[in-house]
Amino acid sequence: MNPKEKLKQLIAELKSLEPKIAAMDEEAMKRAEELTKNEIPAMQEQVKQYERAQQLAATIKGFGIDAEASEGDEGEAEPVTLGQKAVAALKKSGYTRDHRGFTVVSDEVKAASDTNTRPAGAAAQTPSTYGTLLTDFRDYQIEGHRRPLTVASLFSQETTTRDSVTYSVFPAVEGTPGTIAEGGAYGQLHIGTPATRTDSIHKIGAFWKDTDELLEDYPRLAQAIDNYADYMMDIAEEDQLLKGDGTGNNIQGLLNRSGLQVGAYTTLDSLLLLIKHCRTAIRLHTPGFRADGILIGPALWEQITDLQDDNKQFRVGGPFSFGPYGQGGYNEEHPLWNLRVVPSEAIGDEDVVVGAFRLGGSVIRRTGRRVEVTNSEGNDFTHGLITMRTTERVGLAVRYPAAFVKITHSTGAGAAVVDPLLTD
Repeated sequence: MNPKEKLKQLIAELKSLEPKIAAMDEEAMKRAEELTKNEIPAMQEQVKQYERAQQLAATIKGFGIDAEASEGDEGEAEPVTLGQKAVAALKKSGYTRDHRGFTVVSDEVKAASDTNTRPAGAAAQTPSTYGTLLTDFRDYQIEGHRRPLTVASLFSQETTTRDSVTYSVFPAVEGTPGTIAEGGAYGQLHIGTPATRTDSIHKIGAFWKDTDELLEDYPRLAQAIDNYADYMMDIAEEDQLLKGDGTGNNIQGLLNRSGLQVGAYTTLDSLLLLIKHCRTAIRLHTPGFRADGILIGPALWEQITDLQDDNKQFRVGGPFSFGPYGQGGYNEEHPLWNLRVVPSEAIGDEDVVVGAFRLGGSVIRRTGRRVEVTNSEGNDFTHGLITMRTTERVGLAVRYPAAFVKITHSTGAGAAVVDPLLTD
């Protein structure tokens, strides 16, 4: 088991302790303290060393140590990114400069954990030599600002062979248990009949052009696809999954679904309290689901992490530690009310979504992300150009709308906080 797998195992163990901790189980609390203060931080350091070793190994390959290996050698790494898969398909097609009529396709389902990477390496290779294509090499030379892409990975991932999917949408649970006097009436719980909903699988795509010299420069071809097409497709997918209005060819995104719980805040302090109440609201109005994430605008999260107490100490922690000054280990992601915080430019600057994303909804993919390359479009052949087109078919199923609380900023005189605990 490598360090990454071990870290996932430790985090899973920590999450499994939550019910016992809520019940004030002393052994569970001691184990949680051991995990958070010692074992998980230590394993995070091992993961960093592990990733560093892998990057160094890829760098060594980039200096041509294995350049003499043939294309069919067992030691050649499998293509990982969409661009690398397109290059592999191009090689397989047997393209040469004398072979002008061609179309190559790379079709692969994109996993939630896939990361856009940029291959780098030696000078361009001619098609006759098919030089080694580096895989999963990250040199961190990124052109301009890159938006973190997180929305799709919050949901469960499913695939389908159909053009639409039909599923049940479960209403919120109404009523709550309460104390009862002797001979008194019981409070009623009501779980409504689920409704049936059908969502279409929608197509997302784009095309762009480049010179046909790009086909002889495999590293740059893979970079062009990964750095532009794959990244831009991720942005379009993310915006559709969250904010699509459901009209025309648009996906009906999460924020435009009926049945979501709603909340509003006026100040940052009221927002923090509201988020705390959201955890309970989700548990009450679903079959006991637990919130697993907070989607928040980066500017709003920056304001929250700027908050200080009367002693000018940051509420989130000191500049170099998580928790009060000098206590606790460093943590790159500061949880809020023990929930993972996911800052994303896909959501409004003043908006927040608290949700049980994994259980409440699913991203459903009809096909993988496909890239096609041809010189037969329009005047490409006579102008020495190629056209590249990328496509995917994807949809969103929200089976438990009450598993999500949509929070907005309320302004103006007399603006009131709407607490989701009060909704039925």
